[in-house]
Order: sequence, then structure tokens, then C-alpha cells
Amino acid sequence: MSEAEGIRVRGRPLARNMRDYPEKKVSAWYYTKNEGGEAAGVFFNERKLVYSVDFNAVKQTEKIAG
Repeated sequence: MSEAEGIRVRGRPLARNMRDYPEKKVSAWYYTKNEGGEAAGVFFNERKLVYSVDFNAVKQTEKIAG
């Protein structure tokens, strides 16, 4: 799947949820799953094709009782 196809299927994430990792030659789009901060990630290779999807790319961080 290309980036354009991803946009048609899921929509474009907010700009702050898009990251480039030039050292790995990949980019990632993160889609928020809930208000706790969890997000799914769609990862694109250097040809801008999806090579991986991780529905638990960002997990909720636990709050420390104070």
C-alpha cells in the first residue's frame, strides 16, 4: 500500500503524529486510539510503501502516584 492509498483508507494523521527516521530510511504515521495516548503505527519504507503496521505502536504510560 502506498501513502496515497493509506490516506484514502484511513486519512492523513495530524502533522505532529507523522515522523521521519532518516537513519532507518523509514517514516511512520501514528493514529490515536484513545485519550490515554495509545496509538497505532503505519510504517513506510524509502519507496513510500507500507512495510509494517503495529496496532500497539504507542502504549499508554502509567501515571505515577504522588
